[in-house]
Amino acid sequence: MKVLGLNISGYISSAALVDDGCVLAAAAEERFSRQKRDRSFPARAIQYALETAGIRAVEIDEVAVAWNPGRHLHRGYDLRAES
Repeated sequence: MKVLGLNISGYISSAALVDDGCVLAAAAEERFSRQKRDRSFPARAIQYALETAGIRAVEIDEVAVAWNPGRHLHRGYDLRAES
């Protein structure tokens, strides 16, 4: 199973391509944009991963997106507060 993993909400955006648990290619978007800690959508990192692995986008079985909901909660936010 070919999985494209994306980190698009964190410190640095990136993409990785995994096939049956084996990492075929991975890259951070900042390597292509030349912007330190680039948080933009990792389009060039995705392209690099696909080209490096010799896989076309239609061959990908799943796309996984890293997301941590707790990262977006502000310190002191009370989940029990009334709306």
